[in-house]
Amino acid sequence: MQLTDREIKIIYLLLNQDKAITVQKLSEVYSVSVRTIKYDFKDIRDWLCSENLQVFETKPHVGVWLKGDGKVKEIIRKRLLGQTGFEYCPAPKKRSLQIVFLLSLTDQSVTLQQLENKLHVSETTILNDLERVRNKLSNFNIRLVHKDFYGYQLDGNEFNLRSYLESSLQEVISNFDIYSVIHLLQLNSEEVTGLLLGLNVEFEYIFKRVLIQTGKLIEKSSADLDYNDILTISCRLAIAIARLSINHPINSYQELSVNESTLDSFDTELFQNMFDEYDFPLYQDEYLYVINGGQGLQEDNNLAGITKRIIDAVSKKIDLPFYEDKQLFDSLLSHLISKLNGKYKFTNEYNPFVNDIKQNYPKLFSALYDVCTREVSNNPAIVNDSFVSFLALHFMVSEQRIQTHERKVRVVYVCSTGLGVTNLIQQKIEENIPNIEIAGFTSFIAAKRQINKIKPDLVISIFDLKGINSPLIQVNPLPTDSDIAKIRNTIAEILTKNSDGIQLESRQNILPNSLKENLTLKNFSKDLIMTMFAVYEDLYKLLKKKYSR
Repeated sequence: MQLTDREIKIIYLLLNQDKAITVQKLSEVYSVSVRTIKYDFKDIRDWLCSENLQVFETKPHVGVWLKGDGKVKEIIRKRLLGQTGFEYCPAPKKRSLQIVFLLSLTDQSVTLQQLENKLHVSETTILNDLERVRNKLSNFNIRLVHKDFYGYQLDGNEFNLRSYLESSLQEVISNFDIYSVIHLLQLNSEEVTGLLLGLNVEFEYIFKRVLIQTGKLIEKSSADLDYNDILTISCRLAIAIARLSINHPINSYQELSVNESTLDSFDTELFQNMFDEYDFPLYQDEYLYVINGGQGLQEDNNLAGITKRIIDAVSKKIDLPFYEDKQLFDSLLSHLISKLNGKYKFTNEYNPFVNDIKQNYPKLFSALYDVCTREVSNNPAIVNDSFVSFLALHFMVSEQRIQTHERKVRVVYVCSTGLGVTNLIQQKIEENIPNIEIAGFTSFIAAKRQINKIKPDLVISIFDLKGINSPLIQVNPLPTDSDIAKIRNTIAEILTKNSDGIQLESRQNILPNSLKENLTLKNFSKDLIMTMFAVYEDLYKLLKKKYSR
């Protein structure tokens, strides 16, 4: 039995849900009617029954779900991955990608009629798709050329075209289910089935052959491999083979010199196995393209200088002193080193925060995108949404430090004479309380005048002052431990107020009801993203360490 693309996606969505989802919600997600979703349900139920999986459950006013534990869901995933011949009904965006892959895998012009027949749509639909293709290709400096009586061809630099193909392939894989692709690699099978990208039959065959070889090498490799790197290398290798099949190399035909010391490396062995399978010589430029995208950094490889220029440019654009945050410099430099200074450069990394960051922090995203295009690469396949969003997360953490942990609360201290044991008091307070700046000491008589002049964030006084506009803490002549604790708590309360004066909950207390009480949606979104980022990084490091070979 055949399932449509939407039905496959519905099954994957249900596999990742811990609770029921309504028909209305699914109709909104896939932009179709409730009736259409119900037809999909029938097909899904029939398919599951044909696989002897009685797990599809529905309940009025509740929704639909798949019953069963993790083992049952894993069986369903494997059955989906093991299916072939699914009917595929592409949306306009996917159809545009199909057109580009079709044009990129032929030396001949393709007529409008051929495109209509291939994609089973009308002439008007194809013309609309071609306009969409033309606009997208322009971002990569590729032209869609039309000649009367001949048809359509792609015109542009080989590197730019491959960059577009890589960018599109990474996007489709992420949308399809990146974890399913990784699962395919872990199966180490002689046959890759169920991988349905819906781009081009010939290209997908090549890509599946690469994944088969990749899975075999992962099984026996002792190297510490990152799946983001592996996936990018596999995409590039498939693109290289597809383009060489129609005599379009990345550059020259100079052959690669492979010695015994490099022969055992994962990338070299994969490259050699696949080129041997397709009877290609081992071209040096093709190998460099596979491991680093075929290019280096824009101007130089001084990552410390690049990091500084990125921080300076964003500081100026956003009007925040990020350049004062040494921790930001260190973390950003470390991130760029891991992405740009390793063996595999410019590899794509799946980022679950992209949409949230683009929607809620467009100014930061735009500033980073502009400076990275200048300093890192002007290739949209390299400086993409995922790359920029990961950098944005570092800046968002820094902004929190700037606005809270590293912000100083200015204090006026009122004592008996304004002199006396001020040095002792100042030393004790500053040793025990971070983020405090004593802007001045004053006597009781001059207190109001000094407070009005300095306009502090907080007044600490041994007297009970009346008629002042700043928050007041009354302490003993020599601050006790209890006084220090009281000052510290008040400082913390001041620092957790944002620029609009809205009290922020501590991260441990982020709950929907707190959102209703005293958080704006933007503040809640930001805190949630930062929490997710911290969890994501910690889990990634933990699991990588635990399962490293």
